[in-house]
Formats: sequence, structure tokens, C-alpha cells
Amino acid sequence: MPIMRIKLLQKANMKLVIIILTLVLVQLACISAFATDTLGLKAKLNFCYELNKQRDPALTAEAKKLLPFAKKLPKTEEAVRIYTLVGRGFLNLRDLDSCPKYFDLAYKNLSKAVSADAEAHLNLSSGWVDYAFGKSNLGMAKYTIAYKLYSKGNDPIKTAWVLNNMTQVMSVQQKFDKALEYAQKAVEITGKSADTVTYAYNLQTLGEVYLLQEKYKEALNQYKIAERILNNSKIWTEVTLNNIKLSSCYNKMQQYRLAIKCGLKADSLIKKYDIKLYTGFNSSNLAESYIAINDVQRSLYHLERALAEFKKSELSDIEPGIYNTASIIYGKLKQYDKALYYLELYLKASVIIADSLQKTSENGQLAKFDLLVKDREVENLKILNEQQKELAEAQQYRIRLITIFSIALVLALIFLFWLFRRTKKAESNLQKQRLIIEEQNKELKKQNELQLMTIGIVGHDLRGPLSSTITLKKMLNMFLDDADINSAKELSTHLFDSLERINVLANNLVQWVLSAQSGINLNFKQVVIKDAINNLIQVFETELTKKQIKIINEVNATIEVYADAACVETILRNVIQNAIKFTPIGKCITITAVPDLDKNEVKVTVIDQGIGIQQDFLEKLSKGNRIVTLGTKGEKGNGLGLIMIQTLLGLNKGEMEISSEIGKGTRFSIKLPSS
Repeated sequence: MPIMRIKLLQKANMKLVIIILTLVLVQLACISAFATDTLGLKAKLNFCYELNKQRDPALTAEAKKLLPFAKKLPKTEEAVRIYTLVGRGFLNLRDLDSCPKYFDLAYKNLSKAVSADAEAHLNLSSGWVDYAFGKSNLGMAKYTIAYKLYSKGNDPIKTAWVLNNMTQVMSVQQKFDKALEYAQKAVEITGKSADTVTYAYNLQTLGEVYLLQEKYKEALNQYKIAERILNNSKIWTEVTLNNIKLSSCYNKMQQYRLAIKCGLKADSLIKKYDIKLYTGFNSSNLAESYIAINDVQRSLYHLERALAEFKKSELSDIEPGIYNTASIIYGKLKQYDKALYYLELYLKASVIIADSLQKTSENGQLAKFDLLVKDREVENLKILNEQQKELAEAQQYRIRLITIFSIALVLALIFLFWLFRRTKKAESNLQKQRLIIEEQNKELKKQNELQLMTIGIVGHDLRGPLSSTITLKKMLNMFLDDADINSAKELSTHLFDSLERINVLANNLVQWVLSAQSGINLNFKQVVIKDAINNLIQVFETELTKKQIKIINEVNATIEVYADAACVETILRNVIQNAIKFTPIGKCITITAVPDLDKNEVKVTVIDQGIGIQQDFLEKLSKGNRIVTLGTKGEKGNGLGLIMIQTLLGLNKGEMEISSEIGKGTRFSIKLPSS
């Protein structure tokens, strides 16, 4: 029995030894694998630093792959560098809320084993986040630590990076002399190095300082040098940003055409390389440039892009200038409710900035006060100059008046002398005068016919809106009789909007009447079809609501025609009005536009689901004959709309096509040149 027990014990011990050896081998394999990974960690860190240098969005994902190493190597330089790089990745993506977590982990892993370079990079990156959250003093303290550490390590490029960030803090605090000192020192350091990209970044920062000091030529010079360097580097995010800075600088210099050129170049790069971060700021610049040259439609297009992008990204540091630009644009478009809304936002944002300046820098507040005083002095000088100009103009006006009176007197004497001699020849010229009188009678007859036609056109285009306004007025009286004040107030607002649209329509019609009487004077330019249709939809809002008809505008916002804007509006207004007239209750009207590049023209089609047109009527319409019909609700017409459309299309080198099917609807197409 004892021998059997010994053998069993020996077998058990052998199994235990085998198990222990197996565990040891597995552990050694794990250690070996980890050691192998650790050997490659330095290369991976260098790769991440290169991504950071290029501001590549891939940095965040690549740095997060190294987080397991940071957890296995606490209190080491590698851990500090990994956490810093992850935070830096989020910083480059402007995801500021995710940054502090990783920077705090990096600070917790600081130890004597960590190099000065790693600690400096942590302070540099973390300081930028503090600065972004409005803690500029805390950010400046961290920058100061980083500056001292990089200076001791004799690393000029990284020292310049710190100076660059310190410049931004001084600029926010309005300590421009100090900011200029830091920026010039950073440019001087990087200008001697082979790192041209960092040199370009520092040139941009120096340009920003000059811009804040209103030294626009100096700022422009820095941006242009940076542009040449960045174009060669092909770092498209920075090339885009530099073009936006150039555009902003040209706007300050009131060179709006150059500002638009740079802004459109930046817009092209944003679309090509999907750089969505800068869309809002660039569109804001373009909106400001276009409104300065009175191109309201393009300004509105870029303004809406900017506001949409800012709203989408929920940026809290939007420049108040975009609100001011929005107020100006909507004011010019007579959309006063929107103009007032954005003006109030602008005033609120300005108050917030003023409070921030007061908290961060007393000197900055004094500087702001000095600028206001100088602005008032400039305004006073402008007033004096204007008064002097008015006096000079008044004197010139008197001289011109005397000269004109003298010339008129001489001409009157000459005329009387000529008239006296003409009466002597009255008998010999009597036959000629009779012929002239007959020709004048014919001309008067034509004028009378033209006046009757223009009066008919005015009645044709004003009947619908006036009818809607009368309906609103009757409803208003009903609400007032029933003492329903709230409904009356709401309806009065609609009545005011309707009257305002009638006023705009009447002005356009008066212009048409005057043009028809004195010869139509066309002003050809690029007209955005979608905007013209949207404006007309507002004009017919009451008729559409009354008949429960929906207009679907499928026209692309980029499609334009080259024509007279007033003519285009008159043509579209009559076509849409006819579609509404012959469309039953509850149906739809669809509007499309198709460009034909080969023929250099755009085909705009209004498709209704109405009662259709008989074939014999279509033949008469194509020959320009006048036809009077009733709409689906008994709406009356005078048959002048089509005549006016044909006339205006002929003047704008356009043509029309009509196709219809009884009971299914009508397709009315107009063709106009695209350029």
C-alpha cells in the first residue's frame, strides 16, 4: 500500500510540474508578444506625431489604438505621450468636450521618468483647450511652462509653436504689442529652419495680429507668403484656411472682388476635399463680400449656407458679424422681421463680447474705448467734409442755374424768330402740315390702342391679388363684428402681407406700363429661376390656400437664365396664374427646369393637373390669338396674358411650347438663354 501511494504521488507531481511549465511558457509568450509590441510602439508614436503635424483627421483613430499600451505602462513617458496624442486628435477635430478627459489622464501619469519634451507637449495641447473654453489665464500659464521646457531643450520649432499660441491669448486679451512681439519672434525662429509649413502657420498668426491692429497691407503680405508655401506643401486644410484669411483681409480693405475670388477658391477646396469645418466661416465672408457689391441673391445664398453650417455644428464662437450681415441682407430684401431678429442677435453677441473683454483685460477695455473715440472723431470729420461739399455744390448749383437760364433765354429768342419766319411760309407748307396731321392721328390711334392694352394687362395681373385682399378684408370685418380680437389681429397681419405683395406687384406693373409707352428698356443679367418662383409662390399664397393647391418647386438653386429680371417675373407670374386658374381644388402644380448645354438654354415647365385645353384652342394660342375662358371656380380672364408672354419672350430671345390633354392637365414650357 505505501508503494502504491508513492507512485500515485509521483504521477500527481509530474502532472503538476507539467501544468506549471505550461503556464510559465504561456506567460513568457505573452511577455514576448508584449515586448515585441512595445518595440514597435516608438514607430507608432512617431507615425501619430507625423499625423498631428499634418493635422490629419486620422490621428484620433490611430492614437486610440495605443491606449492599451498606456494602461500597461503607467507613470511612463509612453503613457503621457499616448494620452496627449488622443486628446490632441480630438482637439484637431474641434471636439473640445472629449479633450480634457485624456489630458487629465496624461497629467496623472507624469513622473520623473517623463521627458521635458513630453511634458511640454502636454501643456501646449491642454493650454489650447483651456484657451478655447475661455480660461485664457490658465492657458497662458500652461503655455509659459511649455515655453520654458522647449527653450531648455533647444527645440526652436516647438518653441515657435508655443509662441504662436501665446500670441493668440494676447490677441484675445487685446494686448496687441505683446502679441506682435510673440508672433514676430515665432516667425523669426521658423524662418531660419527647414520646416516651411510651421513657418507658414506662424506667418498666418502674424497676419491675424496685423489684421486686429487694422494694418491690412502688412497682414495681406503675411498671408500671401504663407499661401505660396502652403500651395507647395499641398496641406489642403491649411491652404483653404489661408484663402479664407485672405478673403477676410480683402473685405477689410474693401477690395470685394478680390475677396470673392479668394472665397470661391476656398469654397472649391472645401467641396473637393470635404473640409466641412470651414464652410460656415467662408460662406459668411462671401455673404459679406456679395452684399457689399449689391449682389443680394448670391449674398443670401452664402448667408443661408453659413447659418445652416453654424447651426449644424453648434459652434459657440460664431462671429457677430454674420448676424449683422444677415440683418443688412434681409433689410434689402424687405424681410424686416428676419432683419430685426438677426439685428437683436448681433446686439446680444456684441454685449457678451464686451463683457468678456472687461473680465479678461482692463487694458483691452481701454483700448476699445480709445477706438470708439477715434471712430467718433472720424465721423465728425466726415460730417464737416460733407458740409463743405454741400456748400460747394450749392454754389455750383447757382452757377449752373444762371447758365441754364441764360441758355434757355437765348434758345427762346431763337425759337420765336424761327416761329415768326415759319408763319410767313404757312400757305406754301399747308399741304405738308395736313399730311403730318394725318400721320399724327395714326400715331395717336396706336397710342390709344397701346394704352387700352396696358390697362388690360394691369387689370389682368392685379385682379387675383386684389380679390384675395378683398376676401381677407371681409373676413376681418366678420371677426371684428364677432369681437374675436385675436383672430382679427392674426388676419390683419396676413392682410398687411397681401397689401405689401400687391404694392410690389403694382410697382412692377407701373414700370411695365411706362416701358410699354416709351419703349421697353431691358436690363439683361443672370436670373436665379428658383428664387423668382419662390417669390411668386408668396404672391399667390392666398389663391393657393383658397383652392387648396400645392406648388412643388423642383428647380435646382444653381439654374440661371440670362434675361431681363422684370420680364422673367411677369412671364412666370402669368403662367403660374393660369395654372392656378385651371387647376381643380386639392390638386398640385409642379415646376421644373432643365438646362440644355448644347443649345445654351434653359427650359422651364409648369405642369398642372387641370382641365386641359381643347385642340382647336391650342392652335389659336400658338398663332397668338386672344382667347377668353373661365377657371375651375369661375375665375375670369381677358386673354391678354398670353399676348404679353409672347411679346416678352420675343424681346428676351425666348420661345414657348404648350401641350395639353383634356381632363389630365397642361404643360406650359418657356425657353430662355442660359448665358
